[in-house]
Amino acid sequence: MGDRRMIRAIRLIATCALGLVLAAPVLAATPTPGHAASRSRHSKAHAHKAGKAKARPCKARDRACKARAAAAANLKVLPVDPARKAQVQAQAQAVVNSQKAVPAAVRLATPASVDAPAAVDAPAPAPVDTPAPVDTRTPAPAPVPAALVPVPVPEPVPVPAAAAPAPFSGAPAVLPCSSPPPGMACIPGGPFLRGSDQGPAPARPASTVFAQTLYMDLNEVTVAEYRACMKAGDCPEAGPRYVDYDRPRQPITGVSWFDAVAYCKAHGRHLPTEAEWEKAARGTDGRLYSWGDEPITCARAVYMDKSGRSCGVLKTRGGHPEKGRPLEVGSRPAGLYGLYDMIGNSWEWTADWFSESWDDCGAACAGVDPRGPCGGGATPCPGHNRKVVRGGSWYWPAEYNTTVYRRAHIPANQPEFHHFGFRCAASPAEAAALAR
Repeated sequence: MGDRRMIRAIRLIATCALGLVLAAPVLAATPTPGHAASRSRHSKAHAHKAGKAKARPCKARDRACKARAAAAANLKVLPVDPARKAQVQAQAQAVVNSQKAVPAAVRLATPASVDAPAAVDAPAPAPVDTPAPVDTRTPAPAPVPAALVPVPVPEPVPVPAAAAPAPFSGAPAVLPCSSPPPGMACIPGGPFLRGSDQGPAPARPASTVFAQTLYMDLNEVTVAEYRACMKAGDCPEAGPRYVDYDRPRQPITGVSWFDAVAYCKAHGRHLPTEAEWEKAARGTDGRLYSWGDEPITCARAVYMDKSGRSCGVLKTRGGHPEKGRPLEVGSRPAGLYGLYDMIGNSWEWTADWFSESWDDCGAACAGVDPRGPCGGGATPCPGHNRKVVRGGSWYWPAEYNTTVYRRAHIPANQPEFHHFGFRCAASPAEAAALAR
């Protein structure tokens, strides 16, 4: 109903517009204001006489009569231009057609139209229609223009992956860890950071070397173990010269480099190289201590702190109690790989001949499984007459007790004598033989 009324109102407006256009020529001949006032005063008389007789001639001095006659002569209807009439009708019809194309929701928002007024009476207000129920269903999505539809990107052509670089130039395949022999732990093979750019001169510079998988004793060799080897005839007689250094569970001290080599060989093992020892002590993250980079304390290692040597533990027999003594092995928590006392308690012999720095050692201390000058071993090495001990001891302060500190000593341990100890290592082949 509302749509039909709106259309009728639009048509009425268009008709009115057409009438105004057609009446424009007539309105152009409208009398002047003075003449209109005179006509208003005599309209009733003129209407009464219009049907009875023709207008009488005006008297000579009746100026008002002459003015009315002149005005009547000018009131003539001008002809209407047919082309203009057709143009106005076409414009009105276009307005009606455009309103038919407007959606219903838009037309409902337009003020309600009224029917054409009667000739005399004013139009009655249009009744308000009840709005149609609103469709709450989700409208179907409008089609997306072709220009906005995303074009699928083709899958990239897979590029053949380059072969993974070797973990270390010239390194062999890393051997897997197998079940370690009793009292030993497996140290996985691979490259690691050896040395330190901030350490003492013999520890410089830091560089990366490769150590193959190996097995390391959990503890330093004890007094009881070495004496058992002596009793069996497999080890030279050697040992501590100080009283209170001979407890069964203390590390053996006072042995030479040759004594240490003999013990390890008698047990199917070998004295570790410096590279093997450092890999077991610090792993692959370059740590300064076997437990990490946290500062050394007596809760972590046996060394000389403010309380004295061996963390303030005195000798209980013999003289010089202030010199302290090595404590029983495993008295501190295990470090990396489950190894005990890699830092402190007793210096440990290694297989390598000493060089003043890693750079001085050169190629013999670089690459895969380096063994130091002359390949280590017992054969005299020109220019090198001392072997290396590592790890620090109960007798020395913190700076000596690190994973990078290197100390040199004559392999025979005489005439200069020191209380050094050791532990043994095993290659995968030696470990397999021990398992049989």
